Amino acid sequence: MGFNLSLEKRLNVEKLISAISSRFVGKIDPNKAINSSLKDLGNLSGADRVSVFLFDEEKKILSNTHEWCNDGIKSQLRNLQNIDRNTINWWISRVEKLNFVNIPEVSTLPNNAKFTKDFMESQNIKSFLGFPIYHKTTITGFACFSKVSEKIQWKGKDFSILRIFSQILENTFDRLNAENALRANQELLSAIFEAVAEGIIAINSEGRITQINARFIYMWRVPDEIVEKSDFEILMEEVADQLKDSKIFIDKAQSLRKTSKTDFNMIICKDG
Repeated sequence: MGFNLSLEKRLNVEKLISAISSRFVGKIDPNKAINSSLKDLGNLSGADRVSVFLFDEEKKILSNTHEWCNDGIKSQLRNLQNIDRNTINWWISRVEKLNFVNIPEVSTLPNNAKFTKDFMESQNIKSFLGFPIYHKTTITGFACFSKVSEKIQWKGKDFSILRIFSQILENTFDRLNAENALRANQELLSAIFEAVAEGIIAINSEGRITQINARFIYMWRVPDEIVEKSDFEILMEEVADQLKDSKIFIDKAQSLRKTSKTDFNMIICKDG
């Protein structure tokens, strides 16, 4: 569906989207970025409430995680927790069919949308607009506009900014989830790295030590100042000074680093 905008409105939308997008770049506080963006979206759209809803991991329970309310509009955040998916089946089916749900007048919803109608009227919502937040092809939540003070026809700019915002959230959540998964894997590997009985060092392709476990430091009595330099050559000189036949060890270590096609190498030393 296309949403036609005048030049002035298009410029306002582009300015808003640029400001919102910049909040989600690099290392961010997602809650702060989302809350600031909801306020901007509300001011431009004229919505009384702007909300983000997210499903639990099993995609059966929906909760209102973030909300902005216009002056004089009562917050519903605390009331909209742990919502059974079946309560909003009609809403979800519309999203799955059209990729958004547009309800200009909640009171005119059909009989097969009774649960959705009751759900919205309990919050005094007269008009509603929602776009899905996806992870791949699975709906993980929604970004929504609600109008409480009066019923309205949502404008083209409202569709545009809410759709783009939902996509920004998709990308942000995917990135944060990937970063969290990577961090968890790194923590697990670090725990394993420290737990093994052997002394281990990991070296990148540039000859920098990316990781060294406590066992290696203990085995070779490596001084702190050497560890802090993270330089493979300097470390090998320190180790070589403690070996009777250091040349064989150094040659093998250097050969491994120079011939490996991987981004990093590991050298494992066993005590004795």
